[in-house]
Amino acid sequence: MRPLLAALLVCALAPAAEAKCAVMGLKPSVLTPTGAMVAPDGGLVVGAIDADDDALDAGDPATQPGWRLRLGSRVASPTLVPLAPGLVLYKLPVDAKDAQLIDDKRATIGSVTVGAQPTLGAPKIKRISHESQLGRRPFARVTVELAGPAPDGAIAIVLADAKGKPRSWGTIATKGKSKLRGYDRSRCRVLANETVESKPGERITVFWIDASGRKSPLSAVTVVGGTAPDPDTDD
Repeated sequence: MRPLLAALLVCALAPAAEAKCAVMGLKPSVLTPTGAMVAPDGGLVVGAIDADDDALDAGDPATQPGWRLRLGSRVASPTLVPLAPGLVLYKLPVDAKDAQLIDDKRATIGSVTVGAQPTLGAPKIKRISHESQLGRRPFARVTVELAGPAPDGAIAIVLADAKGKPRSWGTIATKGKSKLRGYDRSRCRVLANETVESKPGERITVFWIDASGRKSPLSAVTVVGGTAPDPDTDD
C-alpha cells in the first residue's frame, strides 16, 4: 500500500476526539536566565519542555551530548548532572569565570558569569494536592501550596519520593507565587522518561533548583492529598 493511501486510511479510522489532539514532543530549553551569575560549583540548567509538532527521540531531550561551553578562547564539554527526569545541569569547570552554552550548530543559547551566590533553604510546604480526571479529556496535576512565596533564586520545583529520589518537576515562571505545579499530564502532552506521578496518599518531599543548578535541602515529608477519579462516573 502506498504511504499516502495508508496515511489517509489511518486518519479516516481514527476517533474524532483524537483529531483535536495536536502532535506533541519535547525539546531542550535553557532555564538559567541569560546573563545570570551562577555559583562556582554550578552551571546552566536545561529542561525538556513541550514542543508542538516535534519528534520524540529516544533518551532524555534535556541531555544533549553535542552541546559545548565556550570559555573565553577555548571550548570544553560540560559535565552533565541529572537533576530530575527531563532536567539536567550542564556544569562548568572549576576555573570558569564566565561561559556561553553553544548547541550542536554552534549557536549561543545561554550565557552566565560566575560568582558567589546564596543557597536556598528547604521549601516549607502547606499542602500538596492531586487532582485528575479520566474519560475523553484525561489529566492529572500535582500542586504544591507553600507556606509563603517561592524564593527569588528558584527556577524549578522538584517532587521526590520520601528518600529524595526525583519524580517530576515544574518551572517557576512567575516570581512570588505560593502555588506551584510539580506534575502536569494531559491526553496530548508528553512527559520525560522516568517521570513518576505522585498520587493521593503517597509520601513525598520537595526541593528547589536554583539558577546555578544547585539543589536545596529537602522539605519535610508530606502526604499527597486528593482522591482517585471514579472510572464509572468520570467522563
